[in-house]
Amino acid sequence: MAPIFQDLMRKTGRFVGTSKWVLKSVIGTEEESLKAEAVLGRCMAVEIETEYALDPDKQLQDLIHELGGRLIACLVKNPRSYHFKVITMQAPQAFALPGGTIYIARSLIDLCESDTDELAFVLGHEIGHVVRRHVLNRTITRSSLKLIHRLGSGTGLTADFVKRILSNLLSSAYSQDQELEADRFGATIMRYAGYDPDAAVRFMHRMDRIRGSGGARQQYFATHPDYELRIRRLKEMN
Repeated sequence: MAPIFQDLMRKTGRFVGTSKWVLKSVIGTEEESLKAEAVLGRCMAVEIETEYALDPDKQLQDLIHELGGRLIACLVKNPRSYHFKVITMQAPQAFALPGGTIYIARSLIDLCESDTDELAFVLGHEIGHVVRRHVLNRTITRSSLKLIHRLGSGTGLTADFVKRILSNLLSSAYSQDQELEADRFGATIMRYAGYDPDAAVRFMHRMDRIRGSGGARQQYFATHPDYELRIRRLKEMN
């Protein structure tokens, strides 16, 4: 994911107000933690939608919104406000922000030939990263101690410091365990929502076939766990 956000995270000045909410996500109540996620996510969404245009195809936006809504309806608890959006981006990928905004590239939808079951798995996978707090935890584990120290000393946080926190979040890859957990979550929730669970394996085979195609695709897939392992784990669920 790093190439996409390198230019994005050069900007400063928009995140200073979020620093105390990041702290709350470390030591606060569950309500405060969820609010921290939402604040961070909204700030990051502003930057993303400044750099990457929303796809103008309303029918496509509505389709992704509908798919996401069906999946979210299957959550036993849903304290977050999810948003599903299609953006124009060369690399065929999807990603989640803290708080529940989920983006999927038009290039990935085209690559999947608009297969709704495969797309349901993709969105379910990203929902899993949010629900399991993978998105926020990647930030907190890297920066919480330094953040608490600086706030406690009264020096406050600069925009550049918060920018670096967000850059760490978005430019680093999920661990293999996190990706596999999100796969399991996505396959499970799509089954509850009435989508074909075999589409998860079908999607992985599709991604594996194009892994070595070079360019933006190669950069994206280089950060992901071995597809043979992911396919094997998904098959074990059926």
